[in-house]
Formats: sequence, C-alpha cells, structure tokens
Amino acid sequence: MLKYKNDGQDIVETNYWKSEWNDQQMIYASCNAGAVRLLLPISLADAILAETKNASHVRIKRNASFVEFEFEDGQPSTYRLVLSNGSFDLLPGDPGDRKWIVSAWTMKSSKPYKASEWSSEWQDRR
Repeated sequence: MLKYKNDGQDIVETNYWKSEWNDQQMIYASCNAGAVRLLLPISLADAILAETKNASHVRIKRNASFVEFEFEDGQPSTYRLVLSNGSFDLLPGDPGDRKWIVSAWTMKSSKPYKASEWSSEWQDRR
C-alpha cells in the first residue's frame, strides 16, 4: 500500500520509490489540494522529464477507464502519458472554474522532489 504525507499540493514523504510501482516502472498519480502529482519511476524519470520539459501546459482527458495527459509544447507530435484508473489514489474530476495543477515527482537525496509543474486544460470524455 502506498503512503503519503502531504503539505497542500506538495508531497513531503512517500514510500512510492520503495514500492512495487517503482520496481515495475509504473507511474502512479496522487491527487491532493487541486494538484495531480505524477510519481515517476526512477528508471524512467529522466526520459519522461526530457520529453515534457518544453510543455507550456497539460491537457487532461478523462475517459471511462483511463486518464490521458497531453503535454502541449507547440510541436505536431504531442507527448502523452495514459494511465489506467487503477493508477490513481483518487481520480481527478472536473475542476469547474479552476484548473488542475499537474506536477512530476522524482526522488532526490532520498526525498520526494517536484521536478516540474504545469497548468492544465480539462476534457471529460466519459
């Protein structure tokens, strides 16, 4: 079972990087305080961050069985992450007048580290 200690949108502690999720190279998403926090496996973090570094924002598309994150960088081929509903502790819902913040988390000096953050657009396709 994954555990978290939060400070608003930030993750202060988690056992994710010592879990099966990390060992099996699976991204996990945790929602808290208006943020969707993407926890990146150690082995994939550098590659994912390199692909998303020029993104100006993220388009979140929720379907019945998965959530898609499109990292918009103005290029014709947009980098996408698709996570099954089981990859979330809590599925993001329509934020109404507000916007979700999407952040990418890695481990640095044995602690959670927010490597990047984006504003988002919401599309519900259920």
